Amino acid sequence: MSLIEVGPGQVELVVRGSGTLAISVRLFDWSRADEYETIFAAEAVADGMRARIENVTVTVWDDMSEFFNGLARDSVAGRGSGSGSTISVTGSAR
Repeated sequence: MSLIEVGPGQVELVVRGSGTLAISVRLFDWSRADEYETIFAAEAVADGMRARIENVTVTVWDDMSEFFNGLARDSVAGRGSGSGSTISVTGSAR
């Protein structure tokens, strides 16, 4: 896991799995809707596939393990569709 400052006040969180076919997840474009909600974009990359969600809205009460498990399931399911696949979803992930 890496926390990368890409500019003043702009931080990206990158989580990389282990192994040759490991998935990498990047969380970026952070903003706060209010004191309880955060909005960000997420990108998952694995073995020729790229999935991107533009607006993920989470609250302090949300369980992020469900979100990450969903990304992992989606990336594994998409591997059979050929290399170079891109999935882009716009909207709230809540």
